[in-house]
Amino acid sequence: MYANPSQTARTAPDPRVTATPAEFYSGGNRIAAVVYTPTTDTLPGSQRPGVVVCNGMRGVKEWIVPPFGEYFAAAGYTAVVFDHRGLGESDGERGRVIPQEQVEDVRNAITFLAERDDVDAERIVLWGTSFGGANAISAAAADSRAKAVVTQVAFGDWGRVMRETLSEPAYRTLIAEIDADRSERIRTGKSKHVSPDLMLDNDESRAAKKRSARDTGQRPELTFTVESVERSFDYRPELVAAQIAPRPLLVIGSAVDQVIPFSECQSLYDHALEPKELQSMNIGHYDICEPPGSDDAAQIAVDFFAPVAFPD
Repeated sequence: MYANPSQTARTAPDPRVTATPAEFYSGGNRIAAVVYTPTTDTLPGSQRPGVVVCNGMRGVKEWIVPPFGEYFAAAGYTAVVFDHRGLGESDGERGRVIPQEQVEDVRNAITFLAERDDVDAERIVLWGTSFGGANAISAAAADSRAKAVVTQVAFGDWGRVMRETLSEPAYRTLIAEIDADRSERIRTGKSKHVSPDLMLDNDESRAAKKRSARDTGQRPELTFTVESVERSFDYRPELVAAQIAPRPLLVIGSAVDQVIPFSECQSLYDHALEPKELQSMNIGHYDICEPPGSDDAAQIAVDFFAPVAFPD
């Protein structure tokens, strides 16, 4: 058993962890990834558990997920983080962010880990935050190779999130964009690009976007196709959550989350079957992804995964 890593907030790379660029393919697209492994392995030559780390809606591998990749590696895992197709350094149509395609990327990340010599294919788990948590639910429901799942601040029904969190004018604007684009697509075969800010119209998301430049650097403004927005409206991972059983599921939510109401986490939990757990952290949607909040959340995940990752 590996010792738990320190819960001290980190602002520099963890010297106990090695981060190595990697790539794999998904749907014919080259997927850019980073693999985190322990720098000093207490059990050299042995296979470790693997964890696929699933990022949020507009996350890239340099934002949000590095602290979790480091934390899992320091706890004895091989962790992979990656840019979904069409995002970051991965190939694919820019701005095409289709939930079902992202789930395929997650499943191919499982295969990537399972084929590594340092990973025990029977001890691969999924972790995801926000939209990535929804993807982890959907991927595990379809893929029995995922032996346990932890989600944080995820949702059960994205269309419901939009109806409940957007102001009435903002919601009407978004629906109008979808209706107009649907008509345009049948005439031209093309979908207009819009800012994901239309879906993330809240103070937490705006503040997090401003902070992201320190991690990702100056990049072109991220836009999504309106078709992607429409497909996201239909995304309901709660409908498949029961298929994860009998593998364990932990759902972490927050009552102070302005982006994903705690009721969404409750709904995921209610739709799932045992064994399952529901926990609440009194922390913001993005604060849970930055030290020290990310260390606390990651330790909860490490503790939950332990019986699967490091069985006695």
